[in-house]
Amino acid sequence: MKHVIAVLWQTGLLIVSAFAGFIAGMIVPSIRIQRVISQSATHIRTYDFNWILAVLAVFIVLLVAGAILKRFREVAITATIALVITIAGLALFTQIGIKDVSFS
Repeated sequence: MKHVIAVLWQTGLLIVSAFAGFIAGMIVPSIRIQRVISQSATHIRTYDFNWILAVLAVFIVLLVAGAILKRFREVAITATIALVITIAGLALFTQIGIKDVSFS
């Protein structure tokens, strides 16, 4: 039960950091990392990677905290499960990071 609770709060933390990274990329254009997915004469579709970088940064912080507390194996397992749930949930079921721009 302890591990389930740890996975749940770590997943929540990673989801919050994903949205914070996405918002930070929107507010501060100089830290925006994006790739053009498709482009035509009237339409550009891009994908912003800021949320993934924010999630990976928090994941690394969780691993370092586990190493410092000498519970690396336990934290690595729960944090990795939370990372997979977060990335799968946000990438597959939401449109976070995808931006469409149309020119008239």
